[in-house]
Amino acid sequence: MLRAERELRRRAEEDTLTGLANRDVLMQQLERLPDIGPAGILVLFDVDFLKAVNDSLGHAAGDMLLRLVGRRLQRCIRAGDVAARLSGDEFALIVHGVAAPDEIHAFALRLLARLRRPMRLGASRYAPSFSVGIAPFPSKGCGPHELLGNADAALLDAKRQGRGRHVLFGAELANRVVRRTRLADALRQAISGRQLVAALQPQQRLADGSVMGFEALARLWHEGEWVPPAEDVGLAQPLGCQVMDAALAGFAAMLAAGLEPGHLAVNVSTAQLLADDFLDTVKRSLARHSVPATRLEIEVAETVLLDRSIARIGHTLEALRAMGCTLAMDDFGTGYPSLSHLTSFPVDRIKIDRGFTRAIDSDGDRGLIARTLIGLGRGLGLEVIAEGVETESQRSFLVVHGCTAVQGYLFARPMLADEALPWLRGQQQRCAFPPRPRARESL
Repeated sequence: MLRAERELRRRAEEDTLTGLANRDVLMQQLERLPDIGPAGILVLFDVDFLKAVNDSLGHAAGDMLLRLVGRRLQRCIRAGDVAARLSGDEFALIVHGVAAPDEIHAFALRLLARLRRPMRLGASRYAPSFSVGIAPFPSKGCGPHELLGNADAALLDAKRQGRGRHVLFGAELANRVVRRTRLADALRQAISGRQLVAALQPQQRLADGSVMGFEALARLWHEGEWVPPAEDVGLAQPLGCQVMDAALAGFAAMLAAGLEPGHLAVNVSTAQLLADDFLDTVKRSLARHSVPATRLEIEVAETVLLDRSIARIGHTLEALRAMGCTLAMDDFGTGYPSLSHLTSFPVDRIKIDRGFTRAIDSDGDRGLIARTLIGLGRGLGLEVIAEGVETESQRSFLVVHGCTAVQGYLFARPMLADEALPWLRGQQQRCAFPPRPRARESL
């Protein structure tokens, strides 16, 4: 009888796949934490790109990855600590006796080093990546659910920064969370009132300095200034559609003024690509503003191509290409696996993420990734645009290594449509009538 009761309790408290504690046990342990100490941390982390493992190696390999993560966690914890699997690819740790920021940072580095060690998944060798959010306790007025929310906010921030890193929740992040919540509320109101606008940021061809095109960026009037809207609030589809329509209106005004704006690049989300009426929405918007489909470039973030509905997304991209639209892969090099995306989808251009552009000015092997991505794009016959170009040294580097075009503050900031039109007119007048060289003064 006692053995049966122990077995029932074990099953009720244990995650069946990994043998770790489950969510219920974690919450019970959080509720038992005293308000005054001892100090410790709650760690939440996700396995990055687990979907890609499931899709490429099979779900059995994905399950094996999760089991191996569980084993590694069991070896990391001490008596009194708790390791749990919450759901899917999300894990948690309660660690006591780690309090100072430098101690927390050192612990996170040790944890990531252990978890990232390459592992054998069937016949494949795989080095996993993890995003980590950390919340310290005790925290005044912070119960179990609030503590879990703080760690989750830190985890989300780690993902926003590019994954594969850890973030500690603190006052600065708390302020950003509050601001993001206010922005989300303002975005909902702006969408319902069709008050969103599109800023246009020029792209410059490096060969001759001409305008290659403009990228559309959503802008929202909030607390006295135009700002990018909050992300990840479940409004990607209406947000994207309104921004595309607003951007096409501004782009059409440039064409009507007899100017040459090149193409209009609009970033499209997974939700838009999976919407049944997306193609019709694009066609109606192009027709409403009398803009040819050949002028519209659809930008897709590389992570979109990791979605499990990839076949449906691919069909939509092929249909857009058949309409005459060009396609660009945004944030190239930050996803997994990049090369297969280039050979599987009808891409015309790749855009180098601003993080790789920024690295050109850093110490070490300057611009190694940017240089590699440029070479890859050129080898496949694709144009390459570098984002976030802010210094002349970055621009010179990109010219030397054969980049097609640049986008960033060094050339031009994003502008509202009524600012972009006179700016473009001025650019094209300067190109048409270059300044006459000054006569050399006689000695």
